[in-house]
Amino acid sequence: MKGYIVASVIVGASIVFSSLLVSGDISFKNEHVISLSDGYVKLGNIYKENKLLDVTLKIGDNDTQEIISNGNPSQFKDDLIKKLTSIADDVNKMKGKSEDKLSAENLSIKSDATVEFVSSVRYMSENIPVFNLILERKTVKIEKGANLLSSMESAGNEFIKSQKNNYEKALYLSK
Repeated sequence: MKGYIVASVIVGASIVFSSLLVSGDISFKNEHVISLSDGYVKLGNIYKENKLLDVTLKIGDNDTQEIISNGNPSQFKDDLIKKLTSIADDVNKMKGKSEDKLSAENLSIKSDATVEFVSSVRYMSENIPVFNLILERKTVKIEKGANLLSSMESAGNEFIKSQKNNYEKALYLSK
């Protein structure tokens, strides 16, 4: 009689456990669940992830320039110089300057401005094909007459350095 009770308990427990597995209530698979302020995101298997950096320059109320969009933080300086060189070239063409040409190194602003830095991680995963997780936003003021390259480079390097832990916490594949 005692053997029947033990056997029935084992069979009953295995039926309950297997039904929980089939229904998805218990999973042994790593789901990569990200907690957000308004809920959760279940990514499933992650195939690829990228650290991203966005930089936007806002001069006055109406003039906004996207300096870097979905850039790699490790290439920040090169991307910044490339964009500022492009802006300087456009200004030179517009004003028809032949001498005293503007360059990325001597480009400055005529009024106060702000630069917004945004760090994020882009995941390509099983459940959500492309998901961008914004880690942090920071706005930095740039004074009138300041050199854009040096001001933005120092603020950007400081921001990227401060984001090292955030990037490490958000990356799953490099752990």
